[in-house]
Amino acid sequence: MDSSNYVQTQLQQQGTVNQNHMKMNESELLSILCNSIWDSVHVDKNYFESNGQPDINIFISLFHQPCDLNSLRSKAKKNSNLSKDATSVLKEWFINNLVKPYPTQSEKEELASQSGLTVAQVSNWFINSRRRNLDRLRKQYNVVVSDKK
Repeated sequence: MDSSNYVQTQLQQQGTVNQNHMKMNESELLSILCNSIWDSVHVDKNYFESNGQPDINIFISLFHQPCDLNSLRSKAKKNSNLSKDATSVLKEWFINNLVKPYPTQSEKEELASQSGLTVAQVSNWFINSRRRNLDRLRKQYNVVVSDKK
């Protein structure tokens, strides 16, 4: 099914198509479908601004180009990846402490100082790293941990 037929089918299913729509080209049909989406579902219209006003044409333009999910993120969402230098400090400590990968508060403060991160960022990094990597790294480095406490 070509994209023009797909758009027509979508419009028919929504009940927003009439005989005139069947004669329209893909761009016109796409514009109608986008208008329908714009009006019927929650779209962060502030993201699609032109001169400080919501602009449906910017929204429609997204459908005329390959989609990049990062470009659709909210303006408020920022990429918060940590630097390689910062994570290398944390990874080194983590790998050297696979038996008990829980830094004390003073160790977190020291790691924060060494990495240039906040203590909260260090804490969150360890929470995530234990969840995502601990089992794999223990197997990789042949670290056996007894379940007895």
